[in-house]
Amino acid sequence: MSDEPWSKPPEETSAEEAAPEGSESAAGFVPGEITRPGGTPPPPRGSSRWLLFSLLGVMLLVLGGVIAALALYLTRDDGSGSFGANLGDDDYDLAAMALRNADVPEGLTLTVRADFNNEEWALIFDDTDAERYQAQFDAQKRVRNLVSVFAWSPGKPARPGLALNLLAQSTLYETEAAAEDAITGSALCGLNEDPLAPVTDFKVPKLADQSAGFHVEADTITIDVDSVTQEETLAKIIETVVCFRTGRVVHGVVQRAWDGSQDEAFVIGLAKEMLGHAENAFKGKDDPIDPDPGG
Repeated sequence: MSDEPWSKPPEETSAEEAAPEGSESAAGFVPGEITRPGGTPPPPRGSSRWLLFSLLGVMLLVLGGVIAALALYLTRDDGSGSFGANLGDDDYDLAAMALRNADVPEGLTLTVRADFNNEEWALIFDDTDAERYQAQFDAQKRVRNLVSVFAWSPGKPARPGLALNLLAQSTLYETEAAAEDAITGSALCGLNEDPLAPVTDFKVPKLADQSAGFHVEADTITIDVDSVTQEETLAKIIETVVCFRTGRVVHGVVQRAWDGSQDEAFVIGLAKEMLGHAENAFKGKDDPIDPDPGG
């Protein structure tokens, strides 16, 4: 038997007894756990990280979609970016964009192909007041234009019910905004038309950047009924026009025919042929043009 006095066997020490002086008791604190107001413990830290990573994943998916959409917008091939927006004035080959003999009905042949600056085009409009017209064209920000005329070949049977003749024109403007105004405004696509002549619009499909269609009462053939004041209209010549814009260039196709022979579908088809040549010109594709009829 030990001589030491007997002592109570050691018991497990409670949390209150083990807590250092100045620390919270076990009744209000469990090591490793913080109690929220109301007694609800916070979620495990792992679930917060999972939520954060999930949000980051969604944000990356959205950002990827935005970048893909932006790339598609910047590389699309239906806007002015594909129509020489960065070309200089001298780099536009308007002759390469013109209609060809192969595009028009058999018997019609290219008889005129000529280009004009504003001074020369003003003389076509009115050689007695050319300066006024030139100032008007300069204000419209025209640069130059090229005109092609197709007429019935000598010795070939003419079909005046189809057309008296055809005209195609491409006009270069300083800016795309000026070219757009030429279609939507009173310039009638830059064509040699009387601004006071009666005009009637008709619907056309969208071609390139912008398109429009209209009829113009070009000429009236009359006969005098008496020698004083009265005259009678024998016939009218109506021009059916379809024009479209490729960037800074406005193109127009004109069917000149007797009233009653207007053929909108025919002119729309010619405009589509011309658009094909314009697209080839901008893309640098081989698309041989007709020889110059002037030699």
